[in-house]
Amino acid sequence: HSSDSAEQAQERENDEVIDAIGDETREAIAATRAALARIEEGTYGLCDACGGYISPERLAVLPEATRCIDCAV
Repeated sequence: HSSDSAEQAQERENDEVIDAIGDETREAIAATRAALARIEEGTYGLCDACGGYISPERLAVLPEATRCIDCAV
């Protein structure tokens, strides 16, 4: 890190942003892997809450969705 306190603050802020991006990326990968597992199990597109179908339109926008629109709200 820099010896200048203002630059140190900026570097710490940048580190936090990079950490947050990494966390979001790991979560997205986990959600994608879970969706792929549901495809293999034959449960992809079924709502975890009510057991009904998740609409194709919702899955087109959010392929890793685990709940229908009614249960997601």
